[in-house]
Amino acid sequence: MKKLLVIILLAVIGAARGAAQDAKVRSFEAAPMDVTAQKYARLDLHGEKCALVKVIVVAQGVTFQGNVMGDEQKHGSEYWVYLIGGTKMLRIMSENFLSMMYHFPEPLQGGVTYELTLETPYPVAPQPAVPTPAPAVAASKPAPAPVAPSPAPTAAVTDSVPAVKYYVFEEPATKKSGYSFKGKVVIPPIFDAARYFRDNGLAAVKTGGKWGFIDKSGKFVIPAVYENVGYYHEGLVKVIVDGKSGFIDEKGAMVIRPQFDQATYFCDGLAIVCINKQYGYIDHSGELVIPAKYKSCGDFHEGLAAIRKKDKWGYIDKTGKQVISDKFVQANFFSEGLAAVKVRAGWGYIDRKGKMVIAPAYDTAAEFHEGMARVYDDGKCGFVDKKGRLVVPTVYDDAWHFSEGLAAVKVNDKWGFIDCTGTLVIQPMFSRVCDFDNGRAYVLGIVRSATSTSTAAAKR
Repeated sequence: MKKLLVIILLAVIGAARGAAQDAKVRSFEAAPMDVTAQKYARLDLHGEKCALVKVIVVAQGVTFQGNVMGDEQKHGSEYWVYLIGGTKMLRIMSENFLSMMYHFPEPLQGGVTYELTLETPYPVAPQPAVPTPAPAVAASKPAPAPVAPSPAPTAAVTDSVPAVKYYVFEEPATKKSGYSFKGKVVIPPIFDAARYFRDNGLAAVKTGGKWGFIDKSGKFVIPAVYENVGYYHEGLVKVIVDGKSGFIDEKGAMVIRPQFDQATYFCDGLAIVCINKQYGYIDHSGELVIPAKYKSCGDFHEGLAAIRKKDKWGYIDKTGKQVISDKFVQANFFSEGLAAVKVRAGWGYIDRKGKMVIAPAYDTAAEFHEGMARVYDDGKCGFVDKKGRLVVPTVYDDAWHFSEGLAAVKVNDKWGFIDCTGTLVIQPMFSRVCDFDNGRAYVLGIVRSATSTSTAAAKR
């Protein structure tokens, strides 16, 4: 087994700032077509899906108290906070502003994603974002694109660096967003809001109350004419015009005209759309290939999708044929030929024929990655293989899925990494981690000092 090294790359946090001030809530709303809370579900102690609140704030050392399940996750300027369904309030704390208690307008619903945007009182230096799975939001026959307004502002890049390295930051005085690289501004903060660059080299930005897309030079390649936009998946992205969802391609051409009440991103060639509060699926041409007749449904993975007609879940194929009957309390998507499902006895796994191949013996079960899946029992996490053998006992406080042969595990509020045999190959010492990618995993570790932290990369 290769020796694993931990390389400390950067130490941060300087002198203390002046007296703290109040932060303000700019907006809070449910995002019913953002499926992050479903796709990356975290369950409470009763096996029910938590609500996910994406707290959007540019600040350092943000922490949360309340009915929080597990650690929050940092994704750029977003903090993903999982809360028990029914939660009514959340305390938010940071070194940049006074502690605040936010009371939600209504109790949170499990399995629903929300967005909470904060305005902060202090300038904050641009911070590197942790790479994460980014949920895409998208929404059909070709139609002319909306007429563009007067030319939107453009910004010149001061250095030629890969777009993937750009990080979003907010200018505190103007509340405008721009992009930085290694602490240097490469696209000036002239946008009302900005999102991270995607693999296609485009980033969604908001100006004048509308959304468009810029390239890595800061120039608009798709005019800011849309009420909202999603993330590119399979070459298309959802756009909203007059409250209806459609799709454009990477050149800005309207491929699927705005006509749906709601829509998600494309996955496995199909996207979920909502018509009169019923859900179905469209293909890349915008044709409704599976009628909108379901109360709820999930994305297609490996040719199958979970659907709910009334109170139970089953599965359909890409022709719309039901191949597994409605008999599950909850159902996850297929991965590596198996899907986690919940019945009265608990969570187990079925094959593509609907046969229970791993007994429903767990409080919670996640999807398979590299032949292993996380399972939870009495609040502790372990891993099963595809034969149902508990390869890693349920002794960890939490865990992430395997990536490049390693999985992050949590012990007493610290994260480390295990291999597929369950051996700890990197001892728990970090406060936050992400998955291994190309031999590295970004981590945040607490140095033995009351005033400093460090960002590191665990290297294989």
